[in-house]
Amino acid sequence: MLKIVDYYRSQGFNVNPVPSATKEPIIKWKEFQERKATESEVATWFPNNYKENIAVVLGKTSENLCDIDCDSLQLLEILSKALSDTMIVKSYRGGHIYLRADYEIRKFTLDLGKYGKLEVLGQGQIGILPPSIHQKGIIYEFISQKPVKHWSGDFRHELIEWLEKLLGVKIKREPINIQRILEGVPEGERDASAIQLATWYRKQGLSKIDVLERLFEWNKLNKPPLLDNIITIKVESAFRP
Repeated sequence: MLKIVDYYRSQGFNVNPVPSATKEPIIKWKEFQERKATESEVATWFPNNYKENIAVVLGKTSENLCDIDCDSLQLLEILSKALSDTMIVKSYRGGHIYLRADYEIRKFTLDLGKYGKLEVLGQGQIGILPPSIHQKGIIYEFISQKPVKHWSGDFRHELIEWLEKLLGVKIKREPINIQRILEGVPEGERDASAIQLATWYRKQGLSKIDVLERLFEWNKLNKPPLLDNIITIKVESAFRP
């Protein structure tokens, strides 16, 4: 367990202890949605004789980590073959595919038709990690232990498009209010809005240089504005989904 804790921390995971056969952390973990656990805290939680479960705090304190939660082995098998170059975990009924985004992801659910519902978990949730034990006695295990893949661009929009092509289904989208974004956004919405706006401009056929110029102007309306280098990173990301 100590080796696996060190491994997860080397991958940027903000780990928490969880009692065996549950999904609720032992500690009060809300603060760790905003900060990473210190080395001394982790050492206290995971002593040499630790026998309980281990979880990762999803979202910004784990470098924008998110979890595609597959509720069936059929869906897990299809998606894991197509996303084999990232960390994948098998659980009781299905499994979890871990990815990192350019910005903080909030939980959302997609209706995949005959494949059922797909939850994408992020900020405010945790993911149970190997070698934890499920309530039904099943051990969480790796299908792939590769480093977590980074997904560039507008994660939600690009994921939906990718799933539609892969599965041959039509997925309902929540419309993005571009006009509201163009008026400027507050601090908590800047990263996601920058990616969404840059992606929208790209899909209108604008060049990367034109999009960059427009986002620099748009950024002046934000409260407060993002740094110029952050805007540049967001535009670069939007052009390599």
